[in-house]
Amino acid sequence: MQALGSLMRAALAIALAAALLTPAAAQNVVVNGDFESGWVTNPINGWVGQGWTVWKTAPAAAFWGMPNNNGTLSPNNDYQRLIGGNIQSSTIGQGIVQAVSTVPGTVYDFDCDAAFAFILWSGDWDPWLTGASFGYDLTGQTTNPNATSIVWLPIALKGDVWDHYHTRFTAVGAQTSIWFRSFDSSGQRTQLVDIDNVRVAPATASLITIMSSPTMPAVRITQLTPTSFRIQWTTDVACDSKVEYDTTPPGKGANEGVIAFANSKSDPALVTEHSITLTGLTLNTRYYVRVVSSAPGYKTVYSGTLTLDTPPQPLESFRNGSFEEWEEPTPGQRHPLYWRKFGVVDGVRSVTDMWGFSAYDGQYYVGSRGSFVTKNGGYYQHFKAIPGKVYSARVKYRNFMVGGDAAQQPDTVNIGIDPTGGINPDAPTVVWNVGAAIIPPNQPWQEVSVEAVSQTDVITVFVRFVQKWGLNFNLTAADLVEVELPQYDARSIGDARAQADGANITFLPQANLVVTVSPISETGYFYMQDADGTAGIRVETDNPLPPVGARVSVTGKLDTNSNGERILRNATVSVIGTGTTPIWTLNNKNVGGPGYVGATAGAVNQGLLVRVFGRVTEFNFLEGYFLIDDGSGVDAGGGKKGIRVIKAEVYPSVGDYISIVGAVSSQIIDGKKVRVIHGREGTIPSDFVTY
Repeated sequence: MQALGSLMRAALAIALAAALLTPAAAQNVVVNGDFESGWVTNPINGWVGQGWTVWKTAPAAAFWGMPNNNGTLSPNNDYQRLIGGNIQSSTIGQGIVQAVSTVPGTVYDFDCDAAFAFILWSGDWDPWLTGASFGYDLTGQTTNPNATSIVWLPIALKGDVWDHYHTRFTAVGAQTSIWFRSFDSSGQRTQLVDIDNVRVAPATASLITIMSSPTMPAVRITQLTPTSFRIQWTTDVACDSKVEYDTTPPGKGANEGVIAFANSKSDPALVTEHSITLTGLTLNTRYYVRVVSSAPGYKTVYSGTLTLDTPPQPLESFRNGSFEEWEEPTPGQRHPLYWRKFGVVDGVRSVTDMWGFSAYDGQYYVGSRGSFVTKNGGYYQHFKAIPGKVYSARVKYRNFMVGGDAAQQPDTVNIGIDPTGGINPDAPTVVWNVGAAIIPPNQPWQEVSVEAVSQTDVITVFVRFVQKWGLNFNLTAADLVEVELPQYDARSIGDARAQADGANITFLPQANLVVTVSPISETGYFYMQDADGTAGIRVETDNPLPPVGARVSVTGKLDTNSNGERILRNATVSVIGTGTTPIWTLNNKNVGGPGYVGATAGAVNQGLLVRVFGRVTEFNFLEGYFLIDDGSGVDAGGGKKGIRVIKAEVYPSVGDYISIVGAVSSQIIDGKKVRVIHGREGTIPSDFVTY
């Protein structure tokens, strides 16, 4: 039965092709569809291809003859641009039209290449109330762009990426009009729509359809390894398989507007289920990908261009779950360190940025707010894992909305894990928590969590903000992402620090852990290091604090606090003897190591007991610190230079040249991790020396 169906389909295709084929089958009835025949000035603004007519329904409209935009041609490189919008503080409504000669009853293929981009001038949000389209009007009219007789089809918003578009129609009259348009009702953006290679010609072949459904995307991309991906698609006709890909957006480069990909991989077998695997891709790179299928007697079909992002090198461990560490590459746009952005999100926020919402932990969190717009996006972090282990992640969140129905959950915050290490939040491999409830304003932060079994040696954690509708007000915020890792048996503090935040650390008996700092003015934490002085760490515990010099047995959860310091939380501590450990001497620049502000040298020494030298440049009694500088001029935050010394309980004068012993700690000031020495409160007199 299946074979008979295939034969009948083939026979039908041949019959249809024969019926459609005419002597003029290859003729393009569009005048100057490739815009290579010249440019003319137009009555609105700018240049338009000969044979085309411009129109507008909003005041801010311009038409550029690209790429020169001066009326001269650039052979094999010309295309039409529609540009309008906030460049003149206006909404957008403009386009071009041409009436072409058609034969009633004849089936025509309408093909074109196009790109659609916009520039926001007052913020960043999801594109809505905006669009670009191509279309046709069987009546042939060219005067009314709002006519209901026009059949419009969308041009996808993809920035610099050109795509090939196709539709088919049956002419009913001697003329059919071909339309292109750009529209936006927000008045907040400049919009660019580029058009080239417009072709209307009698159809000579049957069509191939790339199948899709709400549960099955037209093109499915699956990460197999960090540098290999499987591309799959389904067609309604047995045809060949080809994947084209490049790191440059198609249509950009020397031949502007010409859709070409530098690489391709194909399979000539005629099938309906297509699968091509790309290998040897480069890490941390965006690829532009489309699939192509063809078969005898059928018109070649092209998918839209998709993006494929290969993952970056994984972090050694999960970091900065409280979002206290950030950079500000552009004023007002703070980005959390170690996290990568997807979609639209405002970034690192504080109480002054988000209608008075304070952080759950520390001073900062991530989120988005808006009025009558939506912002859908988030962040991910990609780090090493142990295959086959259960990982859980949780996040604190707050939502706020005005003008919607809370029962419909218009605003949510979700947390997800991709146990395969992929970085696409829309991939089917991502395991998401069940939706979160709407929380009214001024209510406590809530928590959602998720868990998954790692399938590779890398996993990815996502925090995602969903704003379904442009309500009067939307706010979505997230803070304190915590990742629960499997128990890890550590041989040393250095071994423990190499694990990801959230790991449950148990030190093996061979670990030789010696207490170096045990505060007397407060409880709840101490510092310890390996007896050979290779690594140290802060330990937070409810147990009685062990004395300096004690050998201890410790279990706890690895984490990073809001000051950017690796710690063991909720530790259980037992004293098992006494021991000794060295005190290292470091210059100011080498204190802390990688991750601290400014240039650093050497390995991470956070948590170690060290002696530092320098001249006292400030003594702040009220805030309980002083600064010393050995000439390195390291950044101390707040425009100051030097290393901050706390809990020393010594009182040097400004200008004194001293040395001081303490554990290397940190503080986050102005979004930067600065160097801090945590002293031993004068309990060991030799710690402090004046020269």
